[in-house]
Amino acid sequence: MNIETILSRPSVRGLEFRLGIEAYAHKVGSALGLPSVKVIWNADVQTAGINCNGDLYLAGVPDDAKVSRALVVKYAAYVVHELLHHKYTDFDVMGKEQYIRTLHNAVEDGWIENTGIDSGLLGNIGPLLGEMIDTMTREALDTVKDWNDARQYPYILAVHCRSHATVKCPTNPALTPVFDEAARRCLAAKDSADTLEIAKWVYEQIKRVSEDKPEDKPEDKPEDKPEDKPEDGKGDKGSDKPSDGPTSPDQPEGEGKGADKADKGSEAPSGPVQSPEGVEADPVEPKLADGGTGGSFSTDVSLRDERYHVTGRALPDLGNAPIPAKLRYEVKRLFDDSGLSDFTRNRKAGVVNIHALPTVATGNDRVFKRRLEVEGVDSAVVICLDVSGSMFDVESYRPKPLIGPAVQTCRALLETLDAAGVKTAVLCFGTQISVPKGFNKNAKQASALLGTVKQGGNTNDYAALRYAHQMLAQRPERRKITFVITDGFGNPYAVRQQVNSGKALGVTTIGIGIGTDVEWIYGQAVTVKDIADLGNASFKQIKLAA
Repeated sequence: MNIETILSRPSVRGLEFRLGIEAYAHKVGSALGLPSVKVIWNADVQTAGINCNGDLYLAGVPDDAKVSRALVVKYAAYVVHELLHHKYTDFDVMGKEQYIRTLHNAVEDGWIENTGIDSGLLGNIGPLLGEMIDTMTREALDTVKDWNDARQYPYILAVHCRSHATVKCPTNPALTPVFDEAARRCLAAKDSADTLEIAKWVYEQIKRVSEDKPEDKPEDKPEDKPEDKPEDGKGDKGSDKPSDGPTSPDQPEGEGKGADKADKGSEAPSGPVQSPEGVEADPVEPKLADGGTGGSFSTDVSLRDERYHVTGRALPDLGNAPIPAKLRYEVKRLFDDSGLSDFTRNRKAGVVNIHALPTVATGNDRVFKRRLEVEGVDSAVVICLDVSGSMFDVESYRPKPLIGPAVQTCRALLETLDAAGVKTAVLCFGTQISVPKGFNKNAKQASALLGTVKQGGNTNDYAALRYAHQMLAQRPERRKITFVITDGFGNPYAVRQQVNSGKALGVTTIGIGIGTDVEWIYGQAVTVKDIADLGNASFKQIKLAA
């Protein structure tokens, strides 16, 4: 789904929104001529950020969330802003002092947006970026208590440096000429070194103006401290840490209802100019979306080639071990309502029922039958197979690795469901995820291939489950199920959230614990101890949504 389709609706589900924003980010990156962009949804990021490697971090949104058009527009603007950083910002250029770095980020934000608009590479993005900064300023006018606080100067500077910003902040008359001159110099800047020099000049002017005016000593008031202290806006020098988004260097400080409104933006605050010396402008970051998931997810980072987890070499002690008949039977019964074909008898028309012919002599004229066909519930299933390192470990109390019963359970599900006409796919996950069997791949060939899986690192169960739900959400079948075959857990909190998100989207998730009970994570679960115990595994307690 593209972003144009999303914007045509008043609201969309989080999954559709995420796919649209990812597609938009790659489209914008391509238009800017960037080599690569990786979109990462992360619960630890409150707004947006990018690092020098092109890893774009966005605040996570649950798949079942109802996302408004306004939030889509905000994310789109943040994507554009961060990718302009990726194209124009030199991440190795930064000031030595914290306050200068914050001023530099403010000037840099204005410069990259002005440059991006003037380049025309992305069409008419001025209104999009203008609405972003104007909305932030309107919100700030209602929350900032003291615009003459030195912590607010970077935000005021950032607004001044954006030629497309129409809502202005209250500014002390003594500093207005300084910020206006900085905005003029910003328009003439050529690179990040130029914007750093502008920031240094602004810093010296603020100190000079502060020295010229005596400072009143206001009463001490308790100060609201933000819970999160984000990093500097453009990331550490030469590092791969993300920036904290377009609000990081220039987001206004302060909370609570203030007297300033949007229509008072031109009024100047009273009081002397405060010196920035000893001040750290730690911004208060607004969240892009509430209720984000508790894990990190990125198909750009995690998804690998379909053969990433297979080697072609058979696992020891596995071979072609038979799948217990009881397991086949219980899996089949789980999906038994796939359809019904029968005859209704004692009809006056239809096909002759030869068994009723002898009753004609008694006057019976209902000797016909008709075929009755009841359409079943069409189903699609994704089986997630854990191939993390612990699945291959051999312990003193467990002489054989757990991957054996896991693969056999996966095979039982795959072959039985395929025979019942259920559309199936298999996803392997360790640190990365791969899909050795897509919905259109032959089940028997895939079953043989599963006997050659290799160790894949950590247990990234959250990413695996979220991608499985993504695969199913785009399927036409009415019933959608995910089986997760695992020996433990990686991020149980995020997995439980995703199970609930999947349920809201119509996807049932079932955990199959190999040597461990995973019901506390998945809600619905089956436990398999070892290959010998496969015949005793029971699916009777599992309930599938119709």
